[in-house]
Amino acid sequence: YNGISQNGITETASEKTGGIVAYAEHCKMINCLNEGTVRHSSEIFETDDYLGGIAAEAKYSTFDLCINNGSLLCEDEYGGGIVGYGTQVTLNNCLSASRDLEFPNTSTCGSIIGVAEESTMTNCFANVDRAMIGKTINMKLRTGNNYRLHDKNESKSEFEMGVNQQMMESGIVAYWLNKGIGNRDLDVKPWRQNVGQDN
Repeated sequence: YNGISQNGITETASEKTGGIVAYAEHCKMINCLNEGTVRHSSEIFETDDYLGGIAAEAKYSTFDLCINNGSLLCEDEYGGGIVGYGTQVTLNNCLSASRDLEFPNTSTCGSIIGVAEESTMTNCFANVDRAMIGKTINMKLRTGNNYRLHDKNESKSEFEMGVNQQMMESGIVAYWLNKGIGNRDLDVKPWRQNVGQDN
């Protein structure tokens, strides 16, 4: 999938609801954007429920340059701004831009990924003061250079760093994220902003 966007309402009665796809296996999701609302139409399911801004559940897949700017309601299910539940997934340069993320149960919901099992997350940013990862299972060591909005500049976990509004507006976070890309051959650096604004 490359360059897919969605800006309506995604609502299903199945156990997997994603802004772009419900389930991804051995997929490359590149430049995908969700600006719509993602929610379940029923609160009662007999199985585990998955909710994601881009994908509800993913296995052995890569998410690169993906953005969720839509609202997400994660109640008792696995939920994430990009992926709800990921097994051996790689998240690179992904942005959870929406501040409309409702996570009453935060143990399996995250602003980037709800549950990360044997996965990697690098160079990602969440523009909301919510943990980027809800729960980790055998997380790999290549996870780093991830930031989320927080009232204090401090390490929030071994996977993410909190940055305050002033740092966001200065442009330093976009600079750090672009540096984290390394020598990757991209025509335009993906992380950019108008200095003085938080996006």
